[in-house]
Amino acid sequence: MPKRRKKQRINIIIFIISLLLVFSINKLIDGIEYVKGDNSVYFEKLHTIDYDKDNNSIVCPFGENIIVYENGKFKVYDKEGQVKCDVAEESKKMNIQSGKDLSFTSSEEVGVITARETLGNYVWSFETEALLKDFKCNERGDVALYLEEKDRTSNVVVLDNRGKQTGKITIKKGNIIDLAISEDGQMIGISVLNTENDILTSNVMLYSPKGRLLGGNTYKSEVVPFIFFTKEHRLISVEDAKITSFEKESGVLWRKKIDGNLNRVAWNKDGVIIANIIEQKKNILDTKHQNSLSLIDPSGKESMKNYIKGDIIGMSINKEIAVAFTNRTLYFLTIADNTLREKKINNDIQGVYLLEGNKLALVLKDKIEIINLKDRKE
Repeated sequence: MPKRRKKQRINIIIFIISLLLVFSINKLIDGIEYVKGDNSVYFEKLHTIDYDKDNNSIVCPFGENIIVYENGKFKVYDKEGQVKCDVAEESKKMNIQSGKDLSFTSSEEVGVITARETLGNYVWSFETEALLKDFKCNERGDVALYLEEKDRTSNVVVLDNRGKQTGKITIKKGNIIDLAISEDGQMIGISVLNTENDILTSNVMLYSPKGRLLGGNTYKSEVVPFIFFTKEHRLISVEDAKITSFEKESGVLWRKKIDGNLNRVAWNKDGVIIANIIEQKKNILDTKHQNSLSLIDPSGKESMKNYIKGDIIGMSINKEIAVAFTNRTLYFLTIADNTLREKKINNDIQGVYLLEGNKLALVLKDKIEIINLKDRKE
């Protein structure tokens, strides 16, 4: 009996050692470094804004200011946390975006877009009888509106920063998935999904504001949910499993294939992209972590890749820094040196937005904290 127990103990020890060896070997083979929490980034809390979140609530960065839409009220808070605008604007389908000096609100129900200046004062509005499905603006305040007419025809109407219509583009076939407007207002990008004859095809097209076709790409059996212009007037299309950059004169500049599924993506005007990629397991014994953050530079090269823990639920990026967040963890990426750092939050994160001046708006369940990001190395 003692011999049997001794043999069982030896077998258990051998089994445990084998598991440890397999785990260690896999770690060495994968070469994965997980992001570790550090104290090099700390928060200097500047202001706290009360926040009564509901299903229609929206938070939108606006330079150093922040826009909060809640309970049918459009509010602008300045960098000191003071309310500079408080306007009633009821809508169940509100869309809010901002340029450098103008912010925009639209309502699909009413068919109107309104422009306001930095402190929320009314500047102009544009009304239409069509459904205002979506819009995009550039930094200087030019706007491309996606309108759906009563006969189901899709039109893209272009406005300058004074609210004057400068052009119109008609899309006769397919559904508009996304649109973009270049920084000079001279090019409109449109992603259109077609399903004729049960064949899925996406077309990403470049137009002048007057409706002249300038170029484009066709993607078979793919959806293109996001497109955007860089400051160099290159159009970037984010597809199911790759990212493509092209321009009017040269056509396709580069294609970046994604090894896995794109879960989240964010970009800045320089064309730098941060992507959360979920990789597929090769087999049941594959111990490699599946969740990663990648930084893709303007030439399409992956300049950084780190494996992380937790499901990314949102991202934000500006010229210098990118931030991704899970339910209770923030990942900060410094673009200049590809450094990724982690910070835990003792509260459920609803949203994170980068503001001008190295500030952060951290949206929690019942408040928004305006934070100055500090580096202990400074």
